[in-house]
Amino acid sequence: MTERITQFIKKNKLAVLLFVGIIVGLILVTSGEKEYTQEADATSIYTENEYYLNLLEEKLEEIINEIEGVSNAKVVITLESGAESVFATDGDGQEDKHVITGDGLVCVKKLAPSVEGVAVVCKGGDKAVIKEKITSLISSLLGLYSNHIYVTE
Repeated sequence: MTERITQFIKKNKLAVLLFVGIIVGLILVTSGEKEYTQEADATSIYTENEYYLNLLEEKLEEIINEIEGVSNAKVVITLESGAESVFATDGDGQEDKHVITGDGLVCVKKLAPSVEGVAVVCKGGDKAVIKEKITSLISSLLGLYSNHIYVTE
């Protein structure tokens, strides 16, 4: 098993570097976003981002494993930005001020985190037809360009 991994690393140095880069990027993105809201349960933005990320990875793994010729899919996603809240403002356009009630700022809407890249490792991922199917699937679901998606076995 170790010999196979060593051969894979030697053969696919760029893929390994890309994968390591994605992991490091994920760690950096999520570690810098630990801000707590003032809600009673103290849910943090960091936790929301991680929850969203895990859910998205699980859903992608499920649907990729449904593609004929694919099995054991594992997905890693990096985020470009975290979740954002848009708060209500009041003013004349020059000096807008946030609307505050007894419960705090009034949140108008919540924007989901932006996905920057996706890496997929799966059985069958070395075949061109499978790579194309997975890349097209992810591209259409997340609105990513194919150069932000990497598929390998």
